[in-house]
Amino acid sequence: MPIGLYGTLYPRRFPEVIPAQGPAFDTAHIEQRAMEHEAAGFDGVLLPHNSGWSDNFLTTARAAGVTRRLKFLLAHLLGLSRPRWRPASSPRSTTTPAVGCCSISSLAAVTPSNGAYHRSG
Repeated sequence: MPIGLYGTLYPRRFPEVIPAQGPAFDTAHIEQRAMEHEAAGFDGVLLPHNSGWSDNFLTTARAAGVTRRLKFLLAHLLGLSRPRWRPASSPRSTTTPAVGCCSISSLAAVTPSNGAYHRSG
């Protein structure tokens, strides 16, 4: 069974040892890093979720527009990047499943056959 090699793609310049730099959604950075991962032979990239970053769906769509074979593993935490609702039985805010499904199906329309989605939370 082959093992896939995945890198990480952030929506902005985000070195581990210094604060994030540049605009919150840096299209040049996203495109450059996506193309670098593809040229280096990575199978795909993980787009981690952070409530302080721009929407992962937008970052994925931008990166998919400049790559051909790179796969995208989208970490999606319901309720932190989309409109929220709070059912009476839930102590924390969550996103309606319908909103998450609409986002995934919209992204699938622009990134056919190279998306994978992980729902956490």
